[in-house]
Amino acid sequence: VTVPRAPETRGMIGEPQIRLMKPTAFIVNVARAAIIQEEPLYTALQEGRIAGAALDVWWKPHFWDPFWNPEGADASKYPYWELPNVICTPHNIGSTDTRSDAGLELMVENILRIRDGRPPINPVDTKLRY
Repeated sequence: VTVPRAPETRGMIGEPQIRLMKPTAFIVNVARAAIIQEEPLYTALQEGRIAGAALDVWWKPHFWDPFWNPEGADASKYPYWELPNVICTPHNIGSTDTRSDAGLELMVENILRIRDGRPPINPVDTKLRY
């Protein structure tokens, strides 16, 4: 799943879509958790109706940060991390030794482009919201 989080994509994968998946299907979400409805996905995984999931998302952002989550609430209403057919990587699958350097280089290039009156490399379309 690689769609932007927007009103029209929130919850776009739910029980009807999951029921269409084959028992051998794996779902990979590297976008935002809210794209997939939390309960139907968990139930399908727990019951073995789909083979598995790789989730680089969390339904409750910042759950690991004491400032945003002083009570230490779990990342989800459902314990995905306890299921043997689920891989959980909370927004860190892209973390590599070179990621920070690449992001910094892109930021500097975009600043220089804007300073010079050129468009940035990766502008956001405010109408589309991504």
